[in-house]
Amino acid sequence: MTVLCTSDPDASKAAASLSASTKYPGANEYRAYIQDNQGFSNAETFNEDTAYYFTISPNAFAEALDRFSQLFISPLFDKDYVEQELHAVDSESKGNLQDIVDQENSVIRSLLDSSHPAAKYDCGNMNTLSSDTLDIREEVIKLYRKYYSADIMKLAIISNHSMDDLIEWAVSKFSEIKSLGDTRPDPLPSPYDV
Repeated sequence: MTVLCTSDPDASKAAASLSASTKYPGANEYRAYIQDNQGFSNAETFNEDTAYYFTISPNAFAEALDRFSQLFISPLFDKDYVEQELHAVDSESKGNLQDIVDQENSVIRSLLDSSHPAAKYDCGNMNTLSSDTLDIREEVIKLYRKYYSADIMKLAIISNHSMDDLIEWAVSKFSEIKSLGDTRPDPLPSPYDV
């Protein structure tokens, strides 16, 4: 795993970028800990990557890093939580319908090679992510087992803690993330070749 540690004595918050785990099994335990310590957490999915991140009060940073790392080391994939995230994605999709940037992207997608993944709807909703024959939880587990590998993950840590502390926490808390080798898919051809 590539790790970037930044020690900034003037930082008023601490942050890391990368729900429930076997070590912290409460469905909302991670989020509750972050919020209880003046923090914020979120995730964003892009065409080829997903970024997970949080900010938190520096005095709660070490424990938050441990909780965060466990999401990648031993996630539970609780069926109810997967369903809750499915509804969150659907809500985000509905909210984007009036977004001008999303509308522009839709026009661009219509001009691409229709067989290319970039030409497909890129957010997901209850219709595109649900199926009577598909177990979404099992699909999420397959994705995790295939792509969540230390070889292709990057971790950035910013805090007012010492560089020695940040390095020690990065090593001690994230070294258990399994290395599956380079699991990135082969690059796709240009979507503009129509």
